Amino acid sequence: MENYSNPKEWSDEQIIEYLCSYWNCDDFVFDCTINDKPYKTSHPENFKGSITNITNNSKLICYPYSRYPIFFNILATTKFQFQKGQFKMRFELESRERRESLDNMFMLRPVYSSLYLLNAEKMRVFSQKRAEQGKKEHSSAEKELFEYWGVSDCNFIGYYHYDHENEISIVDDIRKPNFAKIPYYPNDAQKKPISLHYKGEIKGIISENYYLFNWRLSGNNPYNPHEIYIDFHFQPQPIRPQWFIDQLFADRYNDKSKNFESSANFLDTLNKQLSAKESTFIYELLQNANDYPVNGVPVDVEFHITDKYLVFMHSGDYFNVRNISGICGINEKEKGLCDR
Repeated sequence: MENYSNPKEWSDEQIIEYLCSYWNCDDFVFDCTINDKPYKTSHPENFKGSITNITNNSKLICYPYSRYPIFFNILATTKFQFQKGQFKMRFELESRERRESLDNMFMLRPVYSSLYLLNAEKMRVFSQKRAEQGKKEHSSAEKELFEYWGVSDCNFIGYYHYDHENEISIVDDIRKPNFAKIPYYPNDAQKKPISLHYKGEIKGIISENYYLFNWRLSGNNPYNPHEIYIDFHFQPQPIRPQWFIDQLFADRYNDKSKNFESSANFLDTLNKQLSAKESTFIYELLQNANDYPVNGVPVDVEFHITDKYLVFMHSGDYFNVRNISGICGINEKEKGLCDR
């Protein structure tokens, strides 16, 4: 890189290599402080917080050719929701066009979604505290929804996808944290599945994925006092496999879901299968594998018998949240939904 005198002539890969060497880091994951007030700005009304004290190995990060520590103000229009405190966060190069216009080819920008991946335990504690606070007082309409849906708080899992043609974010396939279906609104004669629509993209999350959201009553529909919307004071959380399995276990063990229909299906199916042929379970495993080919390629399977286990492997698609829920339940008819 000694042959280059002007960073504007460098490729982004060369700039990243140079910054990693300059800051003595492998990537741009740094410790930082998130504040609920903007920092060093003449227009504080445009911002709702700031990211300061950005450090690597306890050393403040400065751009090359500058002696001032890096900081970022969080725009008021940003849908990123946060807690004050010390966190790890990932950063990335700002767009080349913006770096050139501001004459700083080393400029970074925060990757807000990384906050929840890099600080999972801390964010889970915050979420639990918020949930406990939310339980203190609920309206009668909220209590009716809790009873009708068989839930104890305002958390739900939803499938997020983006309609590029109409520039609309959609959250549908609404489910409880144990992935049981949330039914339609009370008194909905048409029994329509709940679907939430928002103009533009929801920042910080990736389309075509399930997330844990928080809901509130909208209060804007005189014909439906139970109408909900996403409460963006709580950042949507990615579904961590271990958290989800723990949720399923706690739900089944404590019978929190009030999902008596699932229990009835469970007993009915067990009664039928235990009285069927001994090979029934083997065929079930084969059928489950066959339901999930990758790009239409036939699925190969392997059985391995050990002293304690029967190990079943196949070349089909990877498990997702819906698959885990399906295999932990019985008679829930997951077929036909494998595209998600």
